[in-house]
Amino acid sequence: MKPLYQFSLRSFFLLLSCIAVVLAVFARYCADVAARNAAILAIKDELGVGADLWSANGGLIENPQDGDPVSIHVGWLDSDRLVRFLSRCARVKSVRELSIWGATWSPEVLANVPRNPQVRTLHIQSARGLTLETCLLLVSKFPNICELDVYQSDIRQDGFCSLRALHHLRKIELGLHDIPGEDIVDACLFLPGLEYLTIRRTDLSGELHRLNGLPRLEVLHLHLSDYSEGDLAGFLDHTTCRRVCVTGGTLVNLDVLETRIVDKEKLTIFDWGPGTTYRGVKCTRPSEK
Repeated sequence: MKPLYQFSLRSFFLLLSCIAVVLAVFARYCADVAARNAAILAIKDELGVGADLWSANGGLIENPQDGDPVSIHVGWLDSDRLVRFLSRCARVKSVRELSIWGATWSPEVLANVPRNPQVRTLHIQSARGLTLETCLLLVSKFPNICELDVYQSDIRQDGFCSLRALHHLRKIELGLHDIPGEDIVDACLFLPGLEYLTIRRTDLSGELHRLNGLPRLEVLHLHLSDYSEGDLAGFLDHTTCRRVCVTGGTLVNLDVLETRIVDKEKLTIFDWGPGTTYRGVKCTRPSEK
């Protein structure tokens, strides 16, 4: 039988080993957090006072101390600051969403932008120079994005269906100048994995029903777009979407529409009066959503 002190000594060294492992893991975590916070603060310093950095739960990050994924919203950067900003973001693993307003894009600018596999959501709005070719080049810099919003850009009808190159997207928001509704729908049908689709400022007369060709579509948001109550009711009669949101645009005649809707719970109409319902059709304001 071994002496008791041998068991005590073995237990002591085992305890020391466990403590050393825990301390090493904690030190690595602290180093990662410190590097992340330093990088985020460097981004804020680079961008100046106008930069808004948001945590995943929507709170504004004044002094980032947590490990939450970060969403960064910036606007009106010149080409040099845009490249520096995107280069810094590529070094921050916790940045998951970028929203960039009013920037000027070109192949020359993007040539200096590093790849960023961390970002999952990309919002590009009021963009200058964002042609279809430049858009596809931009997306190639973010190989793992599953949500893309290109609104008020210079993408026009030339080769619009080349968006099929983005077949991996789950969510896309389109608001493009001078693109016929037929071409918008054609492009969307090349993205069979879409689950969330927003179409802004587009004449979709006679085209809505074709969106039922998207087998995984769950949410459709029609923002300031044109269609008839027959178009919308016909879509709702056959859609597998769990929610259809209508904001502004050609607000259809609900007296006619209500007689055509089988499942009224699928339809949400934003900014249609102060009430919560209108003749059986759910109605809400964005502030109440």
